[in-house]
Amino acid sequence: MIVVADATPLIALLDTGRIGLLQSLYREVLIPPAVRDESFSLPGRTLPAWFRVQSPRLPIPGNVLEARLGQGETEAIALALDVRAELLLVDDRQARGVARRMGLSTAGTVSVLIRAKETGLISTLKPLLDGLVGTGFRISETLYRDALARVGESL
Repeated sequence: MIVVADATPLIALLDTGRIGLLQSLYREVLIPPAVRDESFSLPGRTLPAWFRVQSPRLPIPGNVLEARLGQGETEAIALALDVRAELLLVDDRQARGVARRMGLSTAGTVSVLIRAKETGLISTLKPLLDGLVGTGFRISETLYRDALARVGESL
């Protein structure tokens, strides 16, 4: 499965010490240079070997540029289109909308954690969601409740 990631899911998983879930779920994750720079620029953050940094080879589509997304989101969408990714990991609502209009499948950080729970990589979801919130990650109350309900956990 070809997976491309934007910075926000990577930063969230780095902040909670769960970046390894991506390798367990997807083996390799492609990221553009802007996402590498944004996600791994802080001291002590080392880019794991199972990430592959790749620049988009094709020109960035005009409607992606017109959306005025951040550089990382723009490059991640362009790379996902270029490599025909099966999944784009992105949390920003506007970027997800642009990606979906371009025919890309998307998932966010919470979706990654749900999948980790469903595949047995983590035993409980709630502590990880609470950990995300503790790092300043914004999760709507509805998403929080829906995620827990999906995996059979309660508040």
